[in-house]
Amino acid sequence: MAQISPPPEGYPKLASRMGHSPQFAIFRRFAALNARNLLYLQAELTALEKRLEDYAATDEKSSNADRAVYSRDWETLKSSLDEGATNFGHDKKQWQTFLDIRAKLKEYNEALFLQSELTKLEQPNPQDVQKLTTWMGSTAMGNVFLLGPDSDIWQDQNTREDLVALKATKVDDSLTRWLMESAAQRWHYWIGHYFRVSVLLILDLSHVSLGIEADCGNQKPEANQDPAFVTYSDEGIAGFQRTVTTLLSCLLPVLAIVILYFVPELPKRLGILAGLVAGFAGCLLWFTNAGGGDIFAATAA
Repeated sequence: MAQISPPPEGYPKLASRMGHSPQFAIFRRFAALNARNLLYLQAELTALEKRLEDYAATDEKSSNADRAVYSRDWETLKSSLDEGATNFGHDKKQWQTFLDIRAKLKEYNEALFLQSELTKLEQPNPQDVQKLTTWMGSTAMGNVFLLGPDSDIWQDQNTREDLVALKATKVDDSLTRWLMESAAQRWHYWIGHYFRVSVLLILDLSHVSLGIEADCGNQKPEANQDPAFVTYSDEGIAGFQRTVTTLLSCLLPVLAIVILYFVPELPKRLGILAGLVAGFAGCLLWFTNAGGGDIFAATAA
């Protein structure tokens, strides 16, 4: 099988990275420009609408029988554009203006709809932006240095709020976030690098990729994988999180009963109970994505 040559440095290599890791497909929304475009289209349509109303009022008062029925006979209005129609007193301005409005409305509606869809795209995880810029700027990794005015889009603080990700990284709870963003990197640093090629921590909904500059040894990455990255499936992390959560949910009530059983004094029991409730609330906050109302209801119960 023919080997696929690596993409050239620059846009091709950056596009390859974004295609392989969709959480890195980070682009500008151009929200202000899109809003300005909508405003200009809206202004054009408003002017055309006013012009159409003026032409319609003029035709309505015309002494020409055909023009006078434009507002009630569509075919007569449409025929005003026929060749030679002006010789019979027709005026094509009203229908021509409406055709201009029709085309402009299509452009406006499409832009409005696309803008509404753009607003649904989520902002990228700040760590993903940082990792992308680190990868681009490292000669050992991406070595992607763009030369045009778009070269600092991902680093410019003025455009950070305008960035969107095609598949933003989502982490529902604090434990999973810690496992993916901190524990996974430590795991790779101490143990995982013996088994995998690597370079920089990257998060994805479907996998966790790690990257710590390291000697790859005799290991070779897959043909379609960036040699600067190693991918860890998030199934193991999610499974570990579920295991911890399940064990705690089973053990905490039993632990509370056992502790209270060996404490005869009522004041101490109440103090311990308060501490256990606080610990339970902390576990809900740390191990799940429960909101304040859910935590309050669970602890009250």
